[in-house]
Amino acid sequence: MQITGGRQRGTLSVGARLWLINALLATAIVVVIGQAWHTLDMHRASAEHLSALRLAQHYHQRATLSHQDAQTELEHGLRAQALGVPPKAQVLARIRAQAEGLRKLLADIERLPLPEDLRDGHRALQPKAERYVESVRRLVGNGSANGATLKPAPDVAQKFEQLSLAMAMQATRIEKHLRQAEGLAQDEQQRVKQRLAVLGILVILAACTLVLLIARSVRRSLQKVSAVARRIAAGEFGVRAPVPAQDELGELGDAINSMARNLEGMIERLSHQAAEDAFSSQLDDAFGMADSETQARAVVAQAMREIDAALPMELHLADADRQHMAVAARHPLAGAAGCTVGAAARCIAVRRGVTQVFQDSEALNACPHLRGRAAGALSAVCVPMSFMGRSMGVLHAVSTPGCLPDAARIHRLNTLGMQAGTRIGTLRSIRRTQQQADTDALTGLLNRRALEDRVEELRSAGQSFAVIMADIDYFKRLNDSQGHDAGDRALRAFADLLRHAAGERAHAARWGGEEFLLVLPGLDAVHACDVAQSLRADLAAGLPAGVPAFTASFGVSDSAMTPTLGGAVELADGALYRSKEGGRDRVTVATATGAVRGPSNVLPLATSLVDEPGD
Repeated sequence: MQITGGRQRGTLSVGARLWLINALLATAIVVVIGQAWHTLDMHRASAEHLSALRLAQHYHQRATLSHQDAQTELEHGLRAQALGVPPKAQVLARIRAQAEGLRKLLADIERLPLPEDLRDGHRALQPKAERYVESVRRLVGNGSANGATLKPAPDVAQKFEQLSLAMAMQATRIEKHLRQAEGLAQDEQQRVKQRLAVLGILVILAACTLVLLIARSVRRSLQKVSAVARRIAAGEFGVRAPVPAQDELGELGDAINSMARNLEGMIERLSHQAAEDAFSSQLDDAFGMADSETQARAVVAQAMREIDAALPMELHLADADRQHMAVAARHPLAGAAGCTVGAAARCIAVRRGVTQVFQDSEALNACPHLRGRAAGALSAVCVPMSFMGRSMGVLHAVSTPGCLPDAARIHRLNTLGMQAGTRIGTLRSIRRTQQQADTDALTGLLNRRALEDRVEELRSAGQSFAVIMADIDYFKRLNDSQGHDAGDRALRAFADLLRHAAGERAHAARWGGEEFLLVLPGLDAVHACDVAQSLRADLAAGLPAGVPAFTASFGVSDSAMTPTLGGAVELADGALYRSKEGGRDRVTVATATGAVRGPSNVLPLATSLVDEPGD
C-alpha cells in the first residue's frame, strides 16, 4: 500500500512535544511548590500557635512566681512587723516591684495571639490581678529610707486566694491547649511529609507518563519514516513518507520523499534510456543483418510499426545524383504519410540537416509541402537522413494538428533515421565499391576476376553454361587510323551490344584488350551460337553515330565440353582463332576435343577491313 506524503493537521511537531513536556513539568512543579508552600504555611501557623502558647505559659509561670514571691514577702513582713521589726524599704520596694511585674506579665500575655477561651480566661483574670496589685500597693505604701510600716489590708489574703485560684485555672487551660497544640503540630508535620511525598510521587509519575507518551509518539513517527525508507531501499520508489509537521521529523520525511522522487525520476530515466538503448540495439542488429538495400528498407518499415502502430510514416530516398526522391518504404499498417516533395533540394529537413517539427500545416511557418493534402490539416515530423555528410533522404511522419508524437517517439524516429541512413549509405557505398572492383572502367562490363567469381557460383550450384569469346576484328588498325578515342568508342559500343544480349541472367566481361567473354547460364553451345550470330547481325545493322564501323569474330564452347571456366575459355579461344583464320566476322563452335564444328565456314555478313598480322 502506498503511503502518501503531506502534512497532517493537528499533529504536534517534535519541538512542540518537547515544549509541551516542559510546560506540563513546569505546571506540575508550580503545583507542587504551591502545595508545599500551603503546607508549610499551615505548619508555620501551627508552629506559631504552639510558640504563642508556650510563651503564654512561660509568662503565666513567671507571673505566678512573681505573685507567690510578692505574697511570701508580704507575709514575712507582716509577721516581722507583728514582732516589732518593721520591714526595710528595700523589702517594700521589692514587694511593689513584684506586684508591678505581675501586672506587666499579664499585659504581655494579653498581646499574644491566643485562643478565644484563653483570652476570655485572661480577661477574667486581669481584674482580679488589678485588685490584688492595688491591695498590695495600699498595704505596702510608699515606704521610706529607714523603713515603713505596713498598712493593714484585711482583704489582701482573700484577693490573693482569688487570684491564685484564677491563675491556676488559667495555667490549666494553657497546659491543655499546649498539649493539644503539640499533638496538632506533630500531626501536621506528619501530614506535610505525607503530602510532599505524595506530590513528589505524582510529579514523577506525571513526568514519566508524559515522557513515555511523547517518546512513543516520536517513535511511531520514526517507525513510519523508517518503514518508508526500507520500502524505498527495497525498490518501491512510489511510496512517500508522512510529513507530520515542520520539524526535525518533517525535515527527515521531506528528505526521504525528495530522495524517493529523485530515485524514481532516475529509474524512470534509466528505464526510458534502457528502452531506447534496446530499441537502438535491436535496430542496429536488424540493419546489420540486412545485406541489401531492399532488406534495409524492409527493416525501416518494420521499425515504423514498432515506433507507433497507428502513425502514418514513409521513407523517401534520393537517387545517386540526389536530384530526385522517391518513397522507398512506408508504414505497413498506417500507410504512407503522403509527402510530395519529390526532390531532395526542396525538402526543408534535408536542406537544414536537422529534424523539423510542424505543429500545424496551416501555420505561417509550416512546410509548404504539408498544405493542400487530401487528409486536411495535419502535424508532421521530418527526420533527415545522411551518410558521411551527404544527404540521402527524409523520414516523414504525420498526425492530426497539435497531436505530435511524444519525445520518446521522436527520439526513436531520429534513431531510425540515423541508423537507416548509415546502413543504406554503407550498402550503397559497398555496392559502388564492389561495382568498381568488379567492372571494367571503360566499358562498365565485368572484369575477369568478377566473371570468374560468377561462374564459380554457377558451378557450385551445379548449373550448366555456355561461353562466347568475341574479339573485335582489326582493332589495332582502327586505333592507328582513327585514334584511340575512336577505339574506345568502338569498345564501349560493343560492350553495350554484349550487355543487351546478355540480359539479366547472362554475364558479360571484358577479358582483355579488345577481347570479350559472354557466359550464358543454362544454355549449350548450339544456342550460344545463335546468340553470337545475333551479335554479328547487330554489328552489321549499324552502330551509333560517332562509332566507327567494325566487325567481330566469335568462338563458342560450353560446360559440357569441360567442367572448368578455364577449359571452356580455352576451347572458345581456339574456336575464335579458327574464326580469325577463316576470314573473321564469323562464329566457330568448339568441340570437347578442341576441333571445330558448326558454322565455321559461315561467310561474313560484312567485311570492311583487311587482315593484318596480330589483329
